[in-house]
Amino acid sequence: MEFKFTDTLYVNEVDLEEMCDWCKKGYTPQEALNIVSSGWDDPDFYAVGYVEEQIIAEINRRLEQSKGCD
Repeated sequence: MEFKFTDTLYVNEVDLEEMCDWCKKGYTPQEALNIVSSGWDDPDFYAVGYVEEQIIAEINRRLEQSKGCD
């Protein structure tokens, strides 16, 4: 049986900045996402898997953008 559903996951700007900070300390984007999302409420924590690739892409985009600011 197949179900289609739509959901929304809001990632706070502060959390994205924290993920970037973890990456700057030597962690991978995946590790940074795991560290930060482990503090989220259960529904958000378990929903991360649905948008994991998009969050990692945003972390990488921000890291690449910040290289020009150093």
